[in-house]
Amino acid sequence: MDDYVKRLLDARKRLELVEASFSLSYDLLSSELQRLWCLLSVFPADFDLTAAAAVWQRDRDPAEESLGELLKWSLVEFDPAGKRYRLHDLARDYAASRLQAEDKAQAEQHHAEHYRSVLSASKEQYIQGGENVSSGLAFLDREWANIRAGQAWAERNLQGSRAAASLCSSYPDAGAYVLDLRLHPRERIRWLETALAAARQMNDRNSEGVHLGNLGSAYADLGDARKAIEYYQQALAIAREIGDRRGEGNALWNMSLALDRLGKRDEAVKLAQDALAIYQQIESPAAELVRRQLAQWQG
Repeated sequence: MDDYVKRLLDARKRLELVEASFSLSYDLLSSELQRLWCLLSVFPADFDLTAAAAVWQRDRDPAEESLGELLKWSLVEFDPAGKRYRLHDLARDYAASRLQAEDKAQAEQHHAEHYRSVLSASKEQYIQGGENVSSGLAFLDREWANIRAGQAWAERNLQGSRAAASLCSSYPDAGAYVLDLRLHPRERIRWLETALAAARQMNDRNSEGVHLGNLGSAYADLGDARKAIEYYQQALAIAREIGDRRGEGNALWNMSLALDRLGKRDEAVKLAQDALAIYQQIESPAAELVRRQLAQWQG
């Protein structure tokens, strides 16, 4: 409790210093520009023009004009090389203290929606291969603090907002492949568990099955084959329930790999054969991978 009181007092002292530093410039702004500046406090790190426009729900040209006005008053900083804007930490504290609760909630939602799209864009760039792999990851790293903040907002507001639940469910898939390279496996599991809870809250059986399968893969990556199989079995049940043949094949194939790691080769072969039959039926390119693995197991 003493530590909490100390932090609270330190925060108040810091805000008093901030008030003296920024109140003059802030008071000279129009009320609309004051509101726009305060909304920028939802960014935990630097951002570009497109992101500011998304949070403000404005077109690019008027957003750029407003940012230019804020630059004149030294209330935002601008890096011309990277074309990135940022608020100084003290400016962010002051702007956040002036932001109305309703405006903050809306701005954080717009921020989370925008950076879900950014995460998806980095994935799409990454999977093109070649030089796009490094540029896609560089794009991800540049926006990483904002992406994490967007997902964290969705997670915090999961119970009270369908929009947050939808975002929470969609973040892991938006960052498929690239998140595996940036999240610790345990944190990846936490994102997926939250996404699973969101899918169940929305009664979205398709997404629920996808998250269950991805949780299985996450535990498989940690070397916990038994836990992985538990999730694959749940994913398989949902895929069969909703008629998702690709999902059924994926669950069977992943389960076969986990069983083989447990030394259960015969069971693994049987499930891989079942997966192959489905992949051939739906003409999935995964069929060739399964054929090669079966040839190795049975050779």
